[in-house]
Amino acid sequence: MSAWWLPLLAAPFAGSLLFVLVRRLPREAPDLWGRSRCEACGQALAPWDLVPIVSFVAQQGRCRACGARISPDHLAAELAAVLIAGTVAATGADGGAGGAGAGGGLAAQPPAARQSQRAQTLRLMP
Repeated sequence: MSAWWLPLLAAPFAGSLLFVLVRRLPREAPDLWGRSRCEACGQALAPWDLVPIVSFVAQQGRCRACGARISPDHLAAELAAVLIAGTVAATGADGGAGGAGAGGGLAAQPPAARQSQRAQTLRLMP
């Protein structure tokens, strides 16, 4: 059984982490790896506030403590990560070793088929 769904589950967490790091690095924040806090009131976020996509939607894009608006860029980064992971899973971009597109990658094809496909690609090139 293929675990193609694991990257889709992990992707929003990775997207969220990368987005937070990108926002904190230019400010050289001393708490680069510290607890996440509301940028308006400083309230530390609870674990249920950190569930990507779900917590943003559940809280209607606002801080649970003060009601300040949370930048929709957070949600966009999380959704972009899911889109990337979904595209990789759907196209079998892992070389055909798994995912929804298993068997479709060049590496999963016999050598004669790979050579034929390369020749066809070269003929299509201007």
